[in-house]
Amino acid sequence: MKKFATLMAAAAIAGGFSVAQAQTPAAPDDIIAARQAGFKHVGDLFNAMKKGIDAGADVTTFAVGAKEIADWGRKIPSMFPKGTETGHDTHAQPTVWTDNATFNTNANNLATEADKLAVAAASGDKAKFAAQWQTTGNTCGSCHANQKFRTRL
Repeated sequence: MKKFATLMAAAAIAGGFSVAQAQTPAAPDDIIAARQAGFKHVGDLFNAMKKGIDAGADVTTFAVGAKEIADWGRKIPSMFPKGTETGHDTHAQPTVWTDNATFNTNANNLATEADKLAVAAASGDKAKFAAQWQTTGNTCGSCHANQKFRTRL
């Protein structure tokens, strides 16, 4: 069980945000590709955490991944500059730009909840972590609700 959690944490860390954390590229397609990579990484982290929760793993191994999700939440607003509304198979809805205040609030809320997830992970309390994982996931999903900011998961 502990080996599983360690492997999942290592995989999450190895995936990293290397593409998304690089200095924002100038070409719109590059920016879109970077944000897609960042969102994919967040999805991979959430999935690894869920597997760990289901397996009863040591949740402390997920603190780093939770911090990465929080960092991504803070970075999201900068990943949607004007000029990246189309191209590179983006699924971002026009409301990202027309209702940017709500979009940015959602991103900040994700960062806040993921910070709480990191604290819950560090505490080692499996029930607290599982509950906060659910809250963080629901917050992340707020941009997908009614396909307001993204057309599909």
